[in-house]
Amino acid sequence: MRRLAMAVFSMCFAACSGGHESSHAAVGGAGGGTSSGGSGAGASVQSQALFACSDRTLVAGSDFAHDLATDSLNYYWLGFGDTGIAVLKKPKRGGDVAVVAEFPDYFSFILGDTTLPVSGDAQFYMDDTVVDDADDYVYFSGDTQIWRAKKDGSEPVQAVSGGDLNELGPATCNFARSVLGPDALYTCRQGRLFRMDRAAGGKAVAVYSAPDGGSIDAFAVSKSQLFVNGSFDKARHLSPILALPLAGGTPSEYGAMVAGLVPDALVVLGDTLIFDSLVVLDGGDLATTSEWAKRQGTYKVTAAQAAPQKISDSNLELVRGVGHDSKFVYAMVGDQKIVRISPDGVTTTYVDCTGSPDDVRFQELVVDDDGVYFRDEDNFYRFGK
Repeated sequence: MRRLAMAVFSMCFAACSGGHESSHAAVGGAGGGTSSGGSGAGASVQSQALFACSDRTLVAGSDFAHDLATDSLNYYWLGFGDTGIAVLKKPKRGGDVAVVAEFPDYFSFILGDTTLPVSGDAQFYMDDTVVDDADDYVYFSGDTQIWRAKKDGSEPVQAVSGGDLNELGPATCNFARSVLGPDALYTCRQGRLFRMDRAAGGKAVAVYSAPDGGSIDAFAVSKSQLFVNGSFDKARHLSPILALPLAGGTPSEYGAMVAGLVPDALVVLGDTLIFDSLVVLDGGDLATTSEWAKRQGTYKVTAAQAAPQKISDSNLELVRGVGHDSKFVYAMVGDQKIVRISPDGVTTTYVDCTGSPDDVRFQELVVDDDGVYFRDEDNFYRFGK
């Protein structure tokens, strides 16, 4: 039954992005060679991989391990403990795997042997582990809501979002990942962005709602504001990026968006906002349509009134995960290649496991200042820095 439950969960794990206007459709592949870039920025490609596939190091794992998250001291993930699904951790410096919180198996709920604040359906839907060094808790999503558990396992699991979030279904943007801000956790459901206090108030408050018929494909959180993709503007042939206060408020456009761009994946890197555009728009004539097609790729915006600058022909949206450290963004291209993109416009192949003897596959991606991590089956590996 556990294998069945986890198999069903795995099908639900991949992120779903909301659709854009019918006037544009997804491109089929990432950009390749060197480009002169757009809006004044240069973009270059370094195809020599920084790491060989064999350079990976096994750092953690368990039965049905998934949804890795890290802080400066530990690895955290969801997997199976002795009795059921568990939040597990392991020190980065080495040591034994420890249980942070564990939940009874599916049959315990059927037999009525548990009163823990998760339901039997959580055996199917637990995912989305997030953590940082700002507090002593690890956050994760169950079937009914978002929870937190103390990192040392000394407190019962506490509700963060409240049960109403469940009625909206699973996350449908941002690669199905929640994001921790300075004092809150953010997630999106059905065209709405929600804020939840880290203090486990048990309530999710909508801080932004897309217009009727619109969607949220991605959002990002900085120290002072939220960023979210705006709806497609047919008159200007673009989608703006919207910025609003962390607690919610009236959104305003961020950056002088260029015609032909539809921001999607959003990442905050220091004071720079990085986004992806991956669409084909009908410009009304061949020359305009061709020009807009050339503009697709990864961009940065450095100020509220600044025009986007193209930094890579590779697209963050063509991946199963996007991560970043303090200097670069990283993206999985397919399931055997990771590229690294710098804000100054250099795209480097970080590692390419295509044709590796053991057929390594990248099934999720996590990045911090200690390394680049991926999951292959039930194990997590690191390419060190």
